[in-house]
Parts: sequence; structure tokens; C-alpha cells
Amino acid sequence: MPHAVVELHIPRPTDDPDPDEWAEEIESFLADLEEIGEIEVPADPETRAAVHVFYLTGPDPDMLLAACAQAAALPGVPRGAYAVVTAEPAPPRRVSLS
Repeated sequence: MPHAVVELHIPRPTDDPDPDEWAEEIESFLADLEEIGEIEVPADPETRAAVHVFYLTGPDPDMLLAACAQAAALPGVPRGAYAVVTAEPAPPRRVSLS
């Protein structure tokens, strides 16, 4: 069964005093889901100029999007999160989460 790839994009506010705190919360949340077999986290998150990007894979894009929505709703996570879903044969699509 083909795997979908979802990128979770969380904006990095310029006035955030401790962006590592909420990023670590997301990493921990995703690691817990990976541990129970709900998702796979194939790579470390990336820090880009304006966003943190977390990568998720699995056979069910809807489950991956649900995990992204839950991560985006964690306390302290900046608003404006979105996911980019890539699931062959469909073209990539952007989904707003907050």
C-alpha cells in the first residue's frame, strides 16, 4: 500500500521568546503517535526562515491530517499552521489547520 507524506508547517513568530518549547511539544506528541504505530516520522523537523516543518508518513492521509490538526492545537503552538499532503496519484494539496 502506498504511503502518503504530510508536511506539517508551523509558523515561527518573530516575537516568540521560546519557539523551541512548542516545537519540542510537537516532536514529543508525534513521537508518541509513532511509538503506538499510528504514524511514521521519517525525518527530523526542519527549521526554515518562517516555519518549522515536521514530516509524517503513513498509509492513511486522513489519519496523518488528524495527527497534524491535533499537533497544531497543542497549547502554545502559533496559529496559522497548515499541512501539505502528497499522496500519489493526486497532486500535492495544502490544508489549513488553524
